[in-house]
Amino acid sequence: MIMINFKNYFYLIIISCIIIFCSCLREEPVPTPKPFGYMRVDLPQKQYVLLDTIYPFKFKYPVYTKLVPYNGKSKEEDAKYWFNLSIPSFNAYLYFTYKEIKNDLPDLREDSRTFVIKHIPKSSNIQEIEINVPEHKVYGILYDIQGSEVASPIQFFVTDSSKHYLRVALYFNNIPNNDSLKPIIDFLKIDIDTLIYSLTWK
Repeated sequence: MIMINFKNYFYLIIISCIIIFCSCLREEPVPTPKPFGYMRVDLPQKQYVLLDTIYPFKFKYPVYTKLVPYNGKSKEEDAKYWFNLSIPSFNAYLYFTYKEIKNDLPDLREDSRTFVIKHIPKSSNIQEIEINVPEHKVYGILYDIQGSEVASPIQFFVTDSSKHYLRVALYFNNIPNNDSLKPIIDFLKIDIDTLIYSLTWK
């Protein structure tokens, strides 16, 4: 017959309760989100050359881009002045559309705005930045279109208000994920600024 020592049994219960109570008081580490990071991208060194050919304007553009003439089906007379600046290292391109103003500048400006409005469903914010370079007669608006799934994060148009109108849009040849592409977009913003502030009309 087994004899139970109730005194020892009582002490065992008390000690177990104390251990359980203390373990409940132990502070659990608070989970913290990992810092947001970007994929590593090797950015090329900034260097520019002057584009001065058949187009009714000229500007500086990066050496790591390639001019690709428009080969679409548009029958517009000014389509001969349309082209892309391909950016192979980023799988992206700048799409250029030029039009000669024929008493239709308000319509052209509204067209630019319409292209931007199409991105509203995917956009978290659209910032309008005025372009004003009076020494070159270059005026317009740059649209910084924010949002991870926006197809064209940067668009702008410039004009001399009387004869020339040029619209430019940045696109990537892949599924939009502008959060991870942010370092590239920021890098290309510098090139776009250089393009705008070096642009002159012919």
